[in-house]
Amino acid sequence: PHHARASVRVKSGLHMPIVHGKPVDCFCQVRLEATGAETQTCTTRVVTDSPNPQWDEAFVFGIDPECVVAGEVSLSLMHHIPQREPITIGHCKRISLSELALGGPVEQAFDVIGARDGR
Repeated sequence: PHHARASVRVKSGLHMPIVHGKPVDCFCQVRLEATGAETQTCTTRVVTDSPNPQWDEAFVFGIDPECVVAGEVSLSLMHHIPQREPITIGHCKRISLSELALGGPVEQAFDVIGARDGR
């Protein structure tokens, strides 16, 4: 099987929303969706008590080469709440697998809900 590789790197400058006087605990969720294939989801580790969380984690997805044309990768920033469902607090635009297949990194900024900036 062929593999599509998606790397998550969140740069400093991501200003997290403040709840009850502290930054929210968060993680990133990476989803690969392609026509004719099951959606694959991976998550980063949870970062706690950081106004400027950073991740440098890579994920490898197995994908049929025929699905590359119609596939997309999406990245969401999630608020981690113990014993509850996570809440989406930010996202990047979807990136097509064909765009990623052209080579080189694709850099996107998060649209973070209730924050000033994010990358």
